[in-house]
Amino acid sequence: MGDHFSLYLTPLNIDPENPAMPISHPSYYATYLAKRIGPYCTLGLAEDTWALNEGVIDDGAFLQQAYDIDRERERMLFVALDRLRKGTLTCVFDGVDRIQHMFWRYFEKGHPAARGTDGGAHADAIEQIYRRSDELVGKVIARLRKDDLLMVVSDHGFASFRRGVNLNAWLLARGWLKLKEGGDGST
Repeated sequence: MGDHFSLYLTPLNIDPENPAMPISHPSYYATYLAKRIGPYCTLGLAEDTWALNEGVIDDGAFLQQAYDIDRERERMLFVALDRLRKGTLTCVFDGVDRIQHMFWRYFEKGHPAARGTDGGAHADAIEQIYRRSDELVGKVIARLRKDDLLMVVSDHGFASFRRGVNLNAWLLARGWLKLKEGGDGST
């Protein structure tokens, strides 16, 4: 047995061209987008953060995945923008969020999750996703009509994260949480 072989597969997605269940509204829109831009990720959290956390993929593979998904969203946005005559169009780009969650360890000097590394080629991953996002905003602005309004919003900011609280474990330890019959609290 000579060479080592390894294969990584993302979690399964629903086929947007022939969805087994509704994944868009109106229901035909997922198929319409797939016919216009090709297959795309349909998971709510498409970037596989756990694969990076568990060392299944490396920083470079994760960034490639995040950028691929952002490019899918960009194609979706422009397909929708080209059709929009009036009303509201919303598009979510979560690459900035995912990359900050996964690469903050390189952004903050001395962060324990950096494990003594400086991030190498990916130390500036956060800055790069913001630069890409700024370029995208510029492309959108270039396509706006005179009376259009563009709003760029975020659902939260970022800061160091070094401690977490498992509220359910804390409540269970104090007897303030009741488990279903047969439950042991391990999941």
